Amino acid sequence: MLKIKKKIIGIVFFSVLCTTFSLYFYQVLYQPNILVHQKDRFFVIPYHSTFQQLQKKLQKEKIVHHLLSFSLLARWMKLDQKIKPGYYFLKQGMHNLAMVRLLRSGKQHPVNITFHSVRTLPELVKKLTKNIGISSHQLLTLLQDENFLSQYHFDSHTVKAMFIPNTYQVYWTYSAEQIFIKIYTYYQQFWNAERRLQAQSIGLTPIQVSILASIVEEETNQVQEYAMIAGVFINRLKRGIPLQACPTLRYAMQDFTCKRLLYKHQKIPSLYNTYLHKGLPPGPIRMPSVKAIEAVLHFKKHLYLYFSAKEDFSGMHYFSKTLQAHNQKARRYQSILNQKKIFN
Repeated sequence: MLKIKKKIIGIVFFSVLCTTFSLYFYQVLYQPNILVHQKDRFFVIPYHSTFQQLQKKLQKEKIVHHLLSFSLLARWMKLDQKIKPGYYFLKQGMHNLAMVRLLRSGKQHPVNITFHSVRTLPELVKKLTKNIGISSHQLLTLLQDENFLSQYHFDSHTVKAMFIPNTYQVYWTYSAEQIFIKIYTYYQQFWNAERRLQAQSIGLTPIQVSILASIVEEETNQVQEYAMIAGVFINRLKRGIPLQACPTLRYAMQDFTCKRLLYKHQKIPSLYNTYLHKGLPPGPIRMPSVKAIEAVLHFKKHLYLYFSAKEDFSGMHYFSKTLQAHNQKARRYQSILNQKKIFN
């Protein structure tokens, strides 16, 4: 009788132990472990992270309720043996099993990169690499690699024409080359047969259109004037007259805060100085918008060769056919600058 009681007690104890273990095992696998008071969130695993660093990051950023249960399962599923860097989307209430499977698979959430109103390559790469794993130095080095760029018919001056402002979807682990190819692919799509034929009809290549569009966009903040100003520059190009575009001087100086350009600035020894050199500069002076590109492709035909800012600082311009008429209007603007004591 005593033996039977011991067996019953043993069976009950074993059953309770199994039930407890099973319950704990179930909780380890399926109980929500992502902090429930937070919404869905993203989590970045940096390059060369160890399992210990991953644990510390999960704890520091308060990603999980119970680090121990996550760690036990992660080790059992061998996540600790290979940590995959990337940008991961964690759903509210996600359980350990789903999270370990996600991190082990390396299935990242895409990252959106975008840019606009960018003038220089360093400024551009800083924006492009802000939310991805590569450094701005890596991308900038690639965009200055003449041998690499020549394969795509660009150089370090013209490559800015490739960057059509848009939102691009990439992955956190993309290399500099992958970023380049992503944007180059869109560039090819943008410059479809219709746009290329239109550019050819006005005697320009797609790159030249972008260069001219970059100057047009720097000349005015009034979109409705883009096509008109483009027409002025097209007229000057056709007649072999230097563009004499003030924004190209600012670009040559790398001083975009200069409000008043002087005669001494027209002597700056730079290929971007369109007062000294006829034709277009060697590359865009900014990444032109699609509106500016379209304005050049569909420029307004007229006989104007000059334009000058209106003295009301509206951003609008006067247009003139002769230098004499232009100088009269320009003097009015210069007079207002003097009155306001704007000398540089």
